[in-house]
Formats: sequence, structure tokens, C-alpha cells
Amino acid sequence: MNYNLRIITLIIITIVYSCDGNSEFIENLWVNSKRVDCVGVVLQKCYQIQANEKINDEDWRFFYGEIEGFDDL
Repeated sequence: MNYNLRIITLIIITIVYSCDGNSEFIENLWVNSKRVDCVGVVLQKCYQIQANEKINDEDWRFFYGEIEGFDDL
């Protein structure tokens, strides 16, 4: 009986701590001013992004997806 109570308590504690409803990931990125040609599965236009504190011309990397709320000119 005591063993079962410990197991049930452990399960309840695990469930409570694993239910974090506010886990949102936010990342600040530099986005270059226009899309450039890139090759993913096919030839397409990609954003160039950086995650540095300051822009470095050599550290641009391709971002193949869309950026919610960002409109390029």
C-alpha cells in the first residue's frame, strides 16, 4: 500500500511539473534587407539571417522558411 502511494504521488508530481503551458521560444535575429537566390530542394529565394549581437558580413546564413510578421521590400 505504501509503495503504491509513493508511485501515485510520483506520477502526479511528474504530470504537474511537465504541464508548462507558457513555454514559448523567442529568438532575436538580424534579417538582411532582401531575399537572395538559394538552393534547398529546388532553386528558391531565401532570407539571410544572423543571430549575432552585431551584424557581421561573413556570418549570414540562409533561412528557407517564412518569418511571421516580416514583409520584405
